[in-house]
Amino acid sequence: MVHLQKNVSLLVLILILNSFQLHSQTDATKAENLFDMSFEDLLNQDVVTASKYKQPISEAPSSITIITSKDIRDFGYNTLAEALNSQKGFYVSNDRNYSYIGNRGFARSGDFNNRSKLLVNGHALNENIYGSALFGSTLSFNMELIDHIEIVRGPGSSIYGSGAMLNVINIITKKGDDIDGLDMKATYGSYNNREASVLWGKKLENGMDIVVSGITANTDGPDLYFEDLDDPDTNNGISNGHDWEKLFGFYSQVSKGDFTLKASLSNRRKGIPTGAWETDLINTTKSKDLAFFVDLQYKKEVNKNLSLLFRSFYDAYNYKGKYSYESDKFFDKSIGKWGGSELQFVYNNKQGNMISGGVEFKYNFDVKYKEWDLDGTYMDKNKPYSEFSAYVQDEYKVLPNLLITTGLRFDYHSFGTKSLSPRLAAVYSITKKSTFKLLYSKAYRTPNFYETEYEEVDYHKANSNINPEKIRTTELIWEFNPHNNFFTSIALYQYNMDELIDLALDNEDGLVYFQNLGEVRGKGLEVEIKYKPQNKTTLFVNGTIQKSIDLNTKTKLTNSPKLLVKAGVIQSVSDLLTISPECFFESERKTIYGSKTDPFLIANLNLRSKMLFDHVTINCKVRNIFDTNYAYPGGFEHTQRSIIQNGRTFSLGLKVHL
Repeated sequence: MVHLQKNVSLLVLILILNSFQLHSQTDATKAENLFDMSFEDLLNQDVVTASKYKQPISEAPSSITIITSKDIRDFGYNTLAEALNSQKGFYVSNDRNYSYIGNRGFARSGDFNNRSKLLVNGHALNENIYGSALFGSTLSFNMELIDHIEIVRGPGSSIYGSGAMLNVINIITKKGDDIDGLDMKATYGSYNNREASVLWGKKLENGMDIVVSGITANTDGPDLYFEDLDDPDTNNGISNGHDWEKLFGFYSQVSKGDFTLKASLSNRRKGIPTGAWETDLINTTKSKDLAFFVDLQYKKEVNKNLSLLFRSFYDAYNYKGKYSYESDKFFDKSIGKWGGSELQFVYNNKQGNMISGGVEFKYNFDVKYKEWDLDGTYMDKNKPYSEFSAYVQDEYKVLPNLLITTGLRFDYHSFGTKSLSPRLAAVYSITKKSTFKLLYSKAYRTPNFYETEYEEVDYHKANSNINPEKIRTTELIWEFNPHNNFFTSIALYQYNMDELIDLALDNEDGLVYFQNLGEVRGKGLEVEIKYKPQNKTTLFVNGTIQKSIDLNTKTKLTNSPKLLVKAGVIQSVSDLLTISPECFFESERKTIYGSKTDPFLIANLNLRSKMLFDHVTINCKVRNIFDTNYAYPGGFEHTQRSIIQNGRTFSLGLKVHL
């Protein structure tokens, strides 16, 4: 491990020193390599996710990070989870079926990312069975389509309602005018990984802007050995040919005038190679996830002070699992269907006061779950319900350099839950390059269908009397760029989570059930430094120290690393090649079995050519360069204490733009 750390540290040090050497080039060379935007420009870049309307990052009442299309391209991110893993305070888990995102020391095993709100162009993607957000390959999203990703840390329920407890993540896609042509890309990599994507965009003479994107991928996956399952009854821990994956994704958006219509489909099938739920390692256990939505939006600038937005949407989510046992097959299926509308207004009196608000209605037509095997059906339930919400926010400039934001949202669910979610923020600009933010907010998460309704004979019972989870967060943030080439942010935060939903045992009947049991306190420090001189070199370093405690047991939370350190460089080494290494250090995590994963240091490298022959680019990516052995904690469905991850892998991609 020490040898590995020295190798990666040396690699990063060489690249950093080389970037400073490039910075000392002649003024003529600098002028040829200017970036489009300085850090001062980036601080004033507009974001929409924090308040549902455009505002500069420096004024937004949140801690915000933007991942640009350039970041995605240069570092070769293939999934949203990969892109998020490079950001301060975020860390990933993967149980070889799904990818999970942890943030600020909190990532409960088996929560299906239901404490994060995931959006595409403002459309919420969390489904209505488990409340899950799909961050990995399950999203089946063409990363070439993304213009940028807006990350809003901390509670977001004052704007987005249930589930926005830890963060809100909004994928903003490119417009047809940005693409202006056809992009085709093919990639081949380790484990016979094949991927192809198509992206077409155009703005027509009549003003209509059209985007169409598609992606398909297949991989055989590695053969695996699990030491914890090394027993003749579990095939001696050997799982061969079961880590395969097949996916297809489609996205389209058409805009003209005040109207925007968008539609998305993702379909992904995955082999489950881990023996989860005590399945065998000889026959195939697999899952299938399908998600679809269509969204029609009308946005009207009524006058110079008032704008209105109306959207109507329909979503569907289907899951099906097939579980193989030595002498039996078991199946389960989830079907979610929902639709609704939102009316939003933004009023700006042009005198330092911005008032926004809206109402939302959503009806969940189907919230179904079914379990069966060849002998019969064990559970088959459907529980439709409706949701109504109203929210308002006032952004008031008390002084030329002091902005106060207050917000409140009311949510009502027809099964009886009512929630109020407040927000209070003070943004104080000492200078144009230095801003303090003091933030306080509350958020909640309603218990999902699985938590309230799931039943299993002689083991698990339903419980409809579960209260929403709640979180209260206080943050102090300092954002500044002391020089045009540097940007620095420092954030201190503390949160308290109450009434966390966990499994409990009823001693009277011996059955387990979900109940409000947990209480957690988390606190941490997040530091980020970005360096971008006037040549084509970019450097980022971020570090997080975090501590999350279960207040009932006075012990550290599971799946919660104390220390995260990340660094990356984007550097043009010639007129034809950009080299982009990244490294990630993570301290140990506690597993649900009381053991600990080993700390690890991972290094990735992406090589990308400039445009060749005016149409072609080539990229090569190596993940886990030094073939480090590492693992992530598993869930309650796993016998293993932790799930091993891939060693060194390669991929080679060819992209053609016409």
